Amino acid sequence: TSIDQVQKAMAAFGVPAEEAGGMLDVLNKVGQDTGVSMDTLTQSLVANAPALQSMGFTANQAATFLGQLEVSGVDSSKVMTGLQKALVNGAKAGKTMPEVMQEIQQSIVGATSETEAMNAASELFGAKAGPAIATAARSGALDFNSLASSVTHAEGSLDKTFNETLDPADKFQLALN
Repeated sequence: TSIDQVQKAMAAFGVPAEEAGGMLDVLNKVGQDTGVSMDTLTQSLVANAPALQSMGFTANQAATFLGQLEVSGVDSSKVMTGLQKALVNGAKAGKTMPEVMQEIQQSIVGATSETEAMNAASELFGAKAGPAIATAARSGALDFNSLASSVTHAEGSLDKTFNETLDPADKFQLALN
């Protein structure tokens, strides 16, 4: 099932088979960092692929972001709607996705009061999702700025995890093989 879900996620984002190792590294790293299962993460990637791609997310960025959303407990569909709106407005102003994400983070986390943060988040994400997103961002559970850094630290994480789980008997068997 996990293999099928990863394949579906790769297909949804147009990731070629040659890049499967990198995709697995990212999924593994996101799972380790957030505690979100690979099945949950890949299902969310498949379900949200069109919206994430229209916002310019790569598969790796999307996996990192969706992992954060799962941990923060906010409704991903409401976040997607708000982000699309913000990115469209940012594009009209000539801003890149990282610049828009940084502005979102700053407007919520940098707010001088909880009320100001809630208002900023509600304006962007709606009255229902806004307060939850503001709370998650201000507590550090959701960080719009961490997308790029999370993805760059993922490379090789699957091999590292495998090697760290080997006990002496496993290492001996590998040496014999």
